[in-house]
Amino acid sequence: MKRCDFAKCVIEDCSEYALFGADRCPICCGAYCYDHVDDPSNHICHTNPPSDYLFPYKSVVEDEIAEILEVLNFDAIVAEVEALRPGHRCIHVDRPENASHMEKLTGAYNFHLIIEYDDGLKWVMRIRRKQTSLQPEGALMMSHESEIATLKALYTAGIRVPRAYARPQDSKVSSHLLYFYQEFIEGLPTSVVLFNPACTETLRLAGEALIRNYAAWMIDLEKVTFDKVGSLFLTDIGTIHVGPHVERDRTILLDHPYLIGPYDTAKERWIAAIECRMKLILDKKEVSPSNELHAYLVMLEMRELVKGCPELDEVDRDTGELNGIIDWDWASLTCKAEAYAAPEYFRLEHSKMYSSQPTTKERYLIQAYEDLGRCDLANFVRRGRKYHWLHNTIFWFQWDVKEMNAARRAFLALPDVIEGEPQTNEDWREIMLRKFDGDAGLMVLKAQKRLNCHERPRLDQPVC
Repeated sequence: MKRCDFAKCVIEDCSEYALFGADRCPICCGAYCYDHVDDPSNHICHTNPPSDYLFPYKSVVEDEIAEILEVLNFDAIVAEVEALRPGHRCIHVDRPENASHMEKLTGAYNFHLIIEYDDGLKWVMRIRRKQTSLQPEGALMMSHESEIATLKALYTAGIRVPRAYARPQDSKVSSHLLYFYQEFIEGLPTSVVLFNPACTETLRLAGEALIRNYAAWMIDLEKVTFDKVGSLFLTDIGTIHVGPHVERDRTILLDHPYLIGPYDTAKERWIAAIECRMKLILDKKEVSPSNELHAYLVMLEMRELVKGCPELDEVDRDTGELNGIIDWDWASLTCKAEAYAAPEYFRLEHSKMYSSQPTTKERYLIQAYEDLGRCDLANFVRRGRKYHWLHNTIFWFQWDVKEMNAARRAFLALPDVIEGEPQTNEDWREIMLRKFDGDAGLMVLKAQKRLNCHERPRLDQPVC
């Protein structure tokens, strides 16, 4: 199987890495370096158009599945899972014959094979996709190991999560695969219940029940506490400790050790994440020439808002420890206020897209916490919009003027409508240029005469 590395620029004679924070071309899925990204004539979707709009993604998935199928040793898998559950016989392991079969259990970051025992218990073999992340194998391994440690920590504390089993040291399964086993969980994705456009009364009631159950689960999560902000890892003797912070969808550094941390507070973690991106922008490794000024100003603004947020300095005053919410693929620990803000997707109601007022789902969650006697957690939901915008601006590059205005209002607890807010990206940039005029990095960008910031050229889908 191919070893993974950061994405290289797709221009054939270019040896540079693709921009670290830039999206791939939405048409050809090409990744480009700083010097080639903004010129449409460099894009292979214009010089060599794909025959199918979905071809790039589908091709990557099929190629990766084919590589996995080549090295899967099903006899070794059966022997391994039987050894992990002595006294039980494995009676079924999914044996996909082609990519289309395996795609049924393919997520954005993992492939899955269902395993069944003679007593009816089911497991899944969770195989980490490598090509989707385009990161060095060492970095992927750290994220993978952190996910296992996270599940073990929660399961040991009695939290309702599937039990996880790491790859045995004497495993005979291909060493090219990153995988572990976990118990199979029956049920529907939450999106089916919470976001079904044809929402019947039955689905509405099911959604409310799901939110109540989520609130109870989050209260239970308080049993798991650590004294640092970072991610969970296993030591050589199997104990769990807080190590460096695994960034969502990426590494924070281009070189080993790829990750930094742990930190004493969530504020330290967020400032480090922002300042690493600021350095990458100045090093021409993060965003395109057309976006670098805007991106740098966004980072300056968000760093200032984070520095001025006292919640991000707080620890639990009763225990002296931080409470964490954990997303299994990208395990992270943070301050309690961020941990108990509503899931970001609760925000996605079109009528309140840029509002700090609770959405319908957030109101259900607030009520659920209050019904359970936890008004403190309900207040975290009410004040939690700032963390949604923090994630959106830093991780998802949502930098439009409406989003930046909303982020500032949320951090400063301002009303949704304010006179004098900038209404265009150009107006917003002018305000930020004056505000941060003395910043050393901004002075570098000015010296490079990149003040004529413009939107990245729009690439229309070519006619094939």
